[in-house]
Amino acid sequence: MIKNILETFHRNITLDSINGNYDNLDELMNLYETIILYQCNDYNNYRNVSPYILTILEENSHVSTVIGIDTLVAQLKKILLGKFEQLDLSIMEKSTGDSFLKKFFLSIETALKEDNQLRLSEANIDFNTLSLEEKQDAVITSILKFQKDAENLNWDEELIKDNLLNLTATRSLLLSLGNVELFYFIISMLFDRLSTSEYFQAGRDIAEEVILASFKDHLPEWGFYNAYWFYSNTNSIHAALLYANLSLGAVLSKKNSIKEKYITTFLWQSMKFFRNVGLHRWVKVIYSLFPPKIHIDEDEGHRIKQTYFTSLLLTSDEKLPEVLLDYLNQFREYHLNGDVNDTIPWLLLLYNIRRVYPNANFSSDGLGFYLSVFEQIVPEEKIKRQKDVIEGGPDLKKYLRESLIKLLETRNAKDFVYDNKMALNISTRLIESSARNKDFSGFLLAMLVKSDYSLVFKNQKNEYELPLKLPNLEDFIYSVYEDSIQLSNELSDNDNGCIIWIGVSEGALVQLSLFNRQFFFFDLAWTVEMVNQLSDSRFRSTLKFEDTVKDKFGSVREVLPEEYLSQSEDIINKIKPISIQLISETSAVYLVIDMILSRFPHNLYLDANYDFVSLKYPTTNILSTEWYLENKGSFKLTKEYSRSIWVPIESGDWALNYLFSNIEDTLHEHKFNIHTSKMVKAPLCSDINIICSHGGENISETQVFYQNGELTHNLNEIIGSGKILIFFVCHSGSMDLEMFRNSITSLIKTFMSKGYGAIIAPVWALDVTIPRYWLPEFLECMDKGLTIDKAVFNANKRVYDRYPSPPAWACLHLFGDPNIRVS
Repeated sequence: MIKNILETFHRNITLDSINGNYDNLDELMNLYETIILYQCNDYNNYRNVSPYILTILEENSHVSTVIGIDTLVAQLKKILLGKFEQLDLSIMEKSTGDSFLKKFFLSIETALKEDNQLRLSEANIDFNTLSLEEKQDAVITSILKFQKDAENLNWDEELIKDNLLNLTATRSLLLSLGNVELFYFIISMLFDRLSTSEYFQAGRDIAEEVILASFKDHLPEWGFYNAYWFYSNTNSIHAALLYANLSLGAVLSKKNSIKEKYITTFLWQSMKFFRNVGLHRWVKVIYSLFPPKIHIDEDEGHRIKQTYFTSLLLTSDEKLPEVLLDYLNQFREYHLNGDVNDTIPWLLLLYNIRRVYPNANFSSDGLGFYLSVFEQIVPEEKIKRQKDVIEGGPDLKKYLRESLIKLLETRNAKDFVYDNKMALNISTRLIESSARNKDFSGFLLAMLVKSDYSLVFKNQKNEYELPLKLPNLEDFIYSVYEDSIQLSNELSDNDNGCIIWIGVSEGALVQLSLFNRQFFFFDLAWTVEMVNQLSDSRFRSTLKFEDTVKDKFGSVREVLPEEYLSQSEDIINKIKPISIQLISETSAVYLVIDMILSRFPHNLYLDANYDFVSLKYPTTNILSTEWYLENKGSFKLTKEYSRSIWVPIESGDWALNYLFSNIEDTLHEHKFNIHTSKMVKAPLCSDINIICSHGGENISETQVFYQNGELTHNLNEIIGSGKILIFFVCHSGSMDLEMFRNSITSLIKTFMSKGYGAIIAPVWALDVTIPRYWLPEFLECMDKGLTIDKAVFNANKRVYDRYPSPPAWACLHLFGDPNIRVS
């Protein structure tokens, strides 16, 4: 039964995602609730279903987000109508002695001798030698130590493993005391520290271990609660929503009273979650759900308020500095007497406000007073890393190096695009400081992350691992980036090609160029906002090419050459600020572009004279320095290279038939394997594969083709392996930032990740007349032994000779290795 439910859910959510609507939302909500309940009370059901359902949710982000949020709020409202009871915290009010210590450590040593892999999910430490009072003393001491360690935001391997052992013992003790819920309440702090210390893969593994333990303890709601806590810390929206709903579903399925601490901390964490993923409207919605009948103590109230203020910070609310100062003044005595753990978030908030609001009142009678007080409460070493990242301190390269090492432990690309958040924050600061200090290696290290490192990320096995494995922070595989001379030698060619990196820091843009083994920094005058305005669908719609127009009498005539040139001038005037600096001896341009700028078509970059760069030089988006270093020279074509094309004219699609009629002779001349049916017997696997179909403006996200109104969902059934992939598919070269993820979504990335060396694709609508001029020139240049970037350049110039308008000649863009050629 569950298999049919999952298949129906998958089919309907995919249809709504592709069609951009919510026609099946009611049915999907009901199916989702059934899937949630199926997993709540049986661990094997959870383990079998959760990976599959999470993949479906990730693949259909827009629709699944609505389902997840609506379900979360609906379940919360049901729970809030019920009864609550207090979590037993009385043990923490007891004074402690130390008589238990010898027997406590002896019990742990005995357990370690019997099994050197003590697990949270196994209550295999025998504390029967301890009296009731000694067990209570041991629990109190363990929790106090854990809380003290939590004051340090950056844990090392020793601290993590020490606290894991401590928590394993604490669970065994609380089980024997009949208060194991306290264990699940306090362990959320562990997930906070794993997040702030960037041990994300370890966090996922431990979350699974806690879920397993919670099923054994008949408390699955607490296991899922802690998984939600961790995933919401990492901005992993779909996993967080899934675990939130699993936790709430487990509560509802029990029909028992719930602990008040569970619901207050769940609501607070939900506020942080929606803040973290940028859905700030929902922060207010969750805040409004706190019922009057729930007691919120003073500390909890201030934590909730701090979360609200950080949400205002992320929306750049202009009133925030003033509102915060009023709040701090109102509760002055509380904040002057705060402890380290409670003060750290407020201090970091003030550092951020000082950076984002340069005109905020940081005088001694304003926010500056509280900044000074909080700095006296919090030892500097406990937050040095966080402060340096916020303000751009001198150790940013060191921090980024550590972040990259920790990221290598991530096993799945779907997790990587969330785990890289801190590395991106550090890289953003490093872009600015590296340009200021002329630090080429620092800039290139930052661009390793900023140009979407997930392109070269390789999945590892998915099963969570125990014993816990943490990375050695001395094992840095990217040492080449720390030596700009070595890196320049690795990247340089002998043909006067110029590699240009464009990085973004706080909205400012910086260009680094490598030419003739020398690096050069340039400041750019344009902004991210300009790029965003020129990257939306409205601008792309102005790039639609037409070779005929109606005159004032209604007659159709051909567009005149001077009219094409006028179109070109109009486009240049629109994009005029978007220019890059070139060195006069340059023979080719290779671009590595910050993810934030990826939506802008690279064929439209202008030079200092406001001429199109790609009309002067072969221009390639090589996507990533690391990808280029790994793959440079790996793709070679022999003189007998194979060629295939899929052009499904049997679908009856008029446009595809017209396109095919224009290139049919060229295809036969160059001995293409021609596939004209809607489906092929086997995916195309030639050296050069050409795909002809239609694509919508949102193809970067949906990744579907259509012909004569029929959709092709699974592109892997059409496109197999190869070296060069050419799309004659509208918008197939377009890129966009993935919603909620720190990565790019595009067909280019999808098929580069599958092993292609170069992809040629239109970034906007491709007119069917273009391939008639473009393809013969491209193939002839390749057969002559020219590199692919020169072949594309010449083919685009051939189109320019016929249609000197950017919508025509600039439409087809080259991505990947510019040096592929026939040997």
